[in-house]
Amino acid sequence: MCRKLLFITFCLFKLQASAQVQYWGISPPTAPSPGNSFGYNGVFRVDSNAMNAELVLPFDTGQYIGSPTSGSELLLASDGLVYGLTARTIGTGTLFCVDPVTDSTRIVVQFGTAQYPNFGSPGYWSSLVEAQSGVIIGHTGPSSDPATVFRYNMANQSVTQLASLPFTLCGDGNQYPVTLQGTPFLATDGYLYAISPEHYCKGDQMARIDPASGAITRYFLPEGVGRSANGDHMLERNGKLYFTCYRGGPDDSFFGLVGRGTTVEFDLATAQMQQVADYTDDIHNPWNGWISLNDSTWLGEAAGSPWVGGGVGGATGCLYAYHPIDHTLEKLFDYGTAPLSEAITGVINLGGILKGSNSKVYGSFRYGLFEYDPMLDTLALRSPLQYNNGNGVVIGHGATGAMIEICRKPNYKPRSTTSFNVCAGAHFFYDLQNVNATNVVWRRNGTVVPAQTNQRLEFTAITEGDEGVWTCTLTNECGITEPPTITITVNAGAFTTSIVSGDTLLCGSGDTATLTGNNGGTWSAGGTSASLTVTVPGTYYLMNQQSCGLSMSNQLEVVYSDSAFAPGLTVDGVGVGADTLYVCAGSQILLGNNSAGAWGNLPSGLWQDGSDAETFAITTPGTYYVYASNACNSDTSAIYTAQYPPTPGTPELLLSNGAYLCTGGSTYLQAPADAMYILYQNGVFVTSIFPDFPALLDSAGTYELVASNFCNGSISDPLSFTIYLDSLPPSVNPIILPDLSFLQGCDQDTVYLSTTDLPVYWSWTNADLVQQYDTAQSVLLDWTAGNGGSYLLTAFNGCGEGSSDLIQVQGIPAPDVQWSITSDTVCLSDGAQALSAGTPAGGTYNGPGVTGNTFNPAVAGIGQHTITYSYSDGNCTGFAQAVLVVDVCTGVEQVHDAAGITVSPNPNDGAFQVYIERVFKVGTLMLFDARGKRVGSTTRLAPGSNAITQTDLAPGVYQLRLEIDGKVEQRRVVITRE
Repeated sequence: MCRKLLFITFCLFKLQASAQVQYWGISPPTAPSPGNSFGYNGVFRVDSNAMNAELVLPFDTGQYIGSPTSGSELLLASDGLVYGLTARTIGTGTLFCVDPVTDSTRIVVQFGTAQYPNFGSPGYWSSLVEAQSGVIIGHTGPSSDPATVFRYNMANQSVTQLASLPFTLCGDGNQYPVTLQGTPFLATDGYLYAISPEHYCKGDQMARIDPASGAITRYFLPEGVGRSANGDHMLERNGKLYFTCYRGGPDDSFFGLVGRGTTVEFDLATAQMQQVADYTDDIHNPWNGWISLNDSTWLGEAAGSPWVGGGVGGATGCLYAYHPIDHTLEKLFDYGTAPLSEAITGVINLGGILKGSNSKVYGSFRYGLFEYDPMLDTLALRSPLQYNNGNGVVIGHGATGAMIEICRKPNYKPRSTTSFNVCAGAHFFYDLQNVNATNVVWRRNGTVVPAQTNQRLEFTAITEGDEGVWTCTLTNECGITEPPTITITVNAGAFTTSIVSGDTLLCGSGDTATLTGNNGGTWSAGGTSASLTVTVPGTYYLMNQQSCGLSMSNQLEVVYSDSAFAPGLTVDGVGVGADTLYVCAGSQILLGNNSAGAWGNLPSGLWQDGSDAETFAITTPGTYYVYASNACNSDTSAIYTAQYPPTPGTPELLLSNGAYLCTGGSTYLQAPADAMYILYQNGVFVTSIFPDFPALLDSAGTYELVASNFCNGSISDPLSFTIYLDSLPPSVNPIILPDLSFLQGCDQDTVYLSTTDLPVYWSWTNADLVQQYDTAQSVLLDWTAGNGGSYLLTAFNGCGEGSSDLIQVQGIPAPDVQWSITSDTVCLSDGAQALSAGTPAGGTYNGPGVTGNTFNPAVAGIGQHTITYSYSDGNCTGFAQAVLVVDVCTGVEQVHDAAGITVSPNPNDGAFQVYIERVFKVGTLMLFDARGKRVGSTTRLAPGSNAITQTDLAPGVYQLRLEIDGKVEQRRVVITRE
């Protein structure tokens, strides 16, 4: 299958080390399953391959965080925190945040409280946008109150009402509240745009919001343009916004069919809306907008099974490509087919999609996550989400919206105590619980301690030389983390210690483990009991507080057990079906793959007789399997039944393609499911044929087939048969299209001849009687060869030629056109340039910046421009081309200065690198045009190389504003186009 999507030019990019790249999302509630009361879910994360799902923040009413709104997405803000919204809990919802470094959480706003009584609750597809650096904007409501647009200032952690949407007056004389839907989109004109979906007496609306003043302007969708507009994942291209409507298009009716959906274009300059694409039977009812792979290809999700009038029915959804240049749709994958079919079972996708930094696309369906690779055009099943992860906790089903990508800096677990008095000679440790640092440096009183290179600061027997102020620097490719300092004071004196021992294995939720060894200490989990009952995984130890200070026991790591799984056995022998084996007297069948350590905690599984060898030889009929178990569960492999083979019956001739073959053809000879055949030709043994291993026959001759059992005994009477080659040629009558006897055209034209029948070959004869062959169903017409000729279409099937069709073609030469330019480079500031005259005279000039026979550099813009001179003699047209280069002529060079900041290449096409030599904590980049207007979104910077992509900007000179640890740097960059 050939797809437009695959013909994409991808740029090379610097890969981040995948260990720290994570995808975070919000999982919606799922109904409690048997043995599992989990029903709220929350924020989850997966690794850079969308695997190994982990629940970061469970939404729980006891913590008054609530449930996610349908379609809500997370926001990674410039302060490094992850923000999100919940609804339908105590009050009317929350704005919360999670610190990816410490996994600590905080409720920023409790909507509906006395402080925010009229804000309402976050609605469907309610998400956040950082419209200005340090300012987050979102929307809530309504219930009975107007919908609210709010601002959250990260600097002073204040929430204020930016705007209140006006009510809608309907024909019944009543005022009705208005909602917003989706993430507000920050357009290049500096305004936020959001959709208000259809309701009550009015249709869908586009709301334009001034992020500074809160002023709101509403634009209604014209009748017939679309219905049930989606407000999420709008995209901007050439000064126009594009969004989808779930309904609308052909067959749409408020009282009948719901329509297949449309794409709507909103002109930012004129505020005019028009429908630019209808969705189809095969790609219908889009759920939201798109993500952009490049300027010509966007990806989105829609219902994918055939449209049944009036709705999506049991549609499973699909991933599709939208091409904004010509507004065409292209289905990529149905979610109801492999590899997602077994996991989705006919349920429409509830999530969204994300383009990762590795150029792959990640999305969710009802039961998990998938990965789409645009380069390979492949879809792969990734982490399941609605599953028991070994401890009884269900992560959730799918994601409410698209995930976000986070490059996670080194993590640590915050501790309430950072000052310690310890006994000299005692065991002491301080565990940061880091899992992702690639380099750890500990300093004592500012001096590096080379012996301490682990995230866990530990002394087997601490001395006075170890006391002081300890600091730690954790580093990975995403940045640097510096946990709070700790102070250690070491005191002399006698002390006692505790040695912890006990069970370290839990078998899921509800299981317990018991730890013992308390010698007057306090458990890390709290309490001073002689033994500790553990119900959740973790690190446990004892702390002994004594007159000289603190001493600590050893640590025990309590974990959930991996389930014991029996192996998939290999079979070296003859089988019939999935679980039946034939054993012959005096021979054996070998079962294998019982390798040690491959499953559970046992060194290997146990065969049915109690042995644990890697292989087992079957010599007699019986039942054979492997049994694996550990402290938590057990599992049995496939069970094989071995038996003596049956007595063979009369042979049966089973040929896949029949006995009559064309030259070069072949046929397969198959054995029935309960038989084995032996094949002879002219009395000579050819091969043995088993049910799963047919024989390939590709030569003529007389054969003999005898039935045997799987022990090569009890041979039956032979069955004779003959394979015949060189059968008849095809009987079809091909017709060349266009159906003409003579066809004339210019020798520069591109025209195809085609036919409706296959298989065929083309033969064309010129003056030298040379033939060409092509098995395609169409062929490109060659006007120039011999200035004409004949095309002969002949049916062919490998056994000979059938009927033919003939067409005569005649080419007309195009006029010889000559034209060149005197100088191929001009400056942007130069005036209009006269174009030199082409020959023959009387032709026309075309190209960027061309008017009549002049070229205006300012109109064409910076870059290379192809100018064409065309001349027509009334029949055919000839042309000549030349390339003119428009240079900015400003002398701007690559920016490199003493501040250690490099911008390259410069000029560029909007894709460039900002390299920062020094180490810093927080850095952001914003881009402004020549008028001082901000373009694009805020980019977070890291030490080293930062890739900036703004390929949708017009050519010109732009200003870079870099804010690094509070200090502002200004740089200039020139963007050109070829």
